[in-house]
Amino acid sequence: MNGLKLMIVDDDQLIRDRLLEMIPLQELGLECCCEADNGVDAFSLYLQHRPQIILMDINIPLLNGLELARMIGNEEKNVRIIVITGYATLDSAREAIRANAFDFLTKPVRQDELLVVLRRAIDSYVRMVSAACDAQQIEKLLQESLPLLRERYLLQLLSNGTQESEDACRRHLSRIGVPTAYPYLCVAAVVPDYAESQESDREVMQIVIQNMTEEICRTREMACVVFFDPMQRGILLVQGAEQQLTKRLEELLILLQEKMMLVFHSRLSAGIGSTVSAFKALSQSMRDALDALNYKNTFGQNGICSMENVFRYETMQPVSLYPQMEDVLSKLQAGNQEAALASLKCLFGEAVRMAGGSEDFIRWIFVELVVRLNVYLYSRGMSNDLPCLADRSLYTQILLSANPFLLQRQIYDLFVQCLSVQKRQRRSRSAQLIERACTYIREHCGDPELDLSEASAAVELSSVYFSTLFKRETGMTFTDYLNSVRVERAKKLLQDQKTPMKMYEISEQVGYSNPKYFYQMFRRLTGQSPKQYAQSCAPPADSGVNRQQS
Repeated sequence: MNGLKLMIVDDDQLIRDRLLEMIPLQELGLECCCEADNGVDAFSLYLQHRPQIILMDINIPLLNGLELARMIGNEEKNVRIIVITGYATLDSAREAIRANAFDFLTKPVRQDELLVVLRRAIDSYVRMVSAACDAQQIEKLLQESLPLLRERYLLQLLSNGTQESEDACRRHLSRIGVPTAYPYLCVAAVVPDYAESQESDREVMQIVIQNMTEEICRTREMACVVFFDPMQRGILLVQGAEQQLTKRLEELLILLQEKMMLVFHSRLSAGIGSTVSAFKALSQSMRDALDALNYKNTFGQNGICSMENVFRYETMQPVSLYPQMEDVLSKLQAGNQEAALASLKCLFGEAVRMAGGSEDFIRWIFVELVVRLNVYLYSRGMSNDLPCLADRSLYTQILLSANPFLLQRQIYDLFVQCLSVQKRQRRSRSAQLIERACTYIREHCGDPELDLSEASAAVELSSVYFSTLFKRETGMTFTDYLNSVRVERAKKLLQDQKTPMKMYEISEQVGYSNPKYFYQMFRRLTGQSPKQYAQSCAPPADSGVNRQQS
């Protein structure tokens, strides 16, 4: 560690000088940061410099050494204070120790005794700091590892269950920070709409989901642990005192969905599992949650489906293809044409394989896929762009087709059209939002407090998403665009020769509170200083005068 600071307190300058002569500061790794000749000044200097080693006489003016040691000990108990006294008695030693002294020396101070005590004080302080650092490092590593340990254990518990007893499971969960006080448990699987988000935005979205969920649970007397599985699905483990926990969880998810729309303009889908009363039974609730997620369009409302609302058709094979359908639609949402069509091709192949020669099975798959596609387009306001999907004759055509395999190309073309419509809609919506933002910036550029957060809030977008979208639509960052708008306004003011303004007035008028920064930005964007630009815009100096004289 770096050198320690030493403070010497004695009312005699000669004694202070003598003490300094006896101490090899460099050898001991000490630095004498200050000296004082009375207790009041000494305490003030201590607060200013915070020395780790203090060498002080007991008999000093204004505030004696023992009282000073107590005051310093109240500020920092780990300071090593060595007191110097002229009377080495047992009572004085006890009093010094009670006053937070590390050791004491008697006058006259001998150099060998002084160095022994100083070395002990330094070693003691270094060991104390080292132990504290080790403890902090261990605690830090534990805290950093805890979320990962918790996530791994919960994934194992929810996926495959556990061989532990219920009591042992609860003890394990308590050690990794999972509450276990409530009697009823329920799992929900949440899928955010990542379609228009960047990789960095997804992390922000997940953090917001976690924080919002935990906040909502606190207000509703429930406990909740939120984490994301390898498929980027949010897993909510909710605990509560009510047996009908699924209804409370459904209310929670509706609130979460509204907040996500407000913050990210993005929807989320969710499946709610069954309520259980033991942590060992959570794997069943997890399976039910994932099943409910597959039924969200059939039995759910606004993309949220509880397993209690699902009417299972255990004997119907098409249920097993729901994950493949969801994969097709998720790639459609992402706008990746190549991946979406490749996934669609795999779905067709799997349907043919599972059909076992049953053409009715394949027709049912096509109908279900078109229904899901229709729901998806309707939820995003694109159904009017593909009127063929709203025409019931399409479903009749599929069901009555003599050869349903010929419909594969038609469904293929339908997805290509959907991708094209989705791309146009996203581009149009993005352009409209950014145009609104640019208008807002032009109208408020004179406000020196205008920043990215205010501009993004004006168009109801998150700052992260707005920044990415703005750069994509304008080719400029928000800051560069704001500076260009302000400089353009400044140029107009400089061109106005009828009511000339001073440079600092123009700077304030266009939103720069710092005239120097305005000068630098103007030169960087125009290649001229404001004064040079104003002179270049002015009419020739003698033109008006000569005309008047003539």
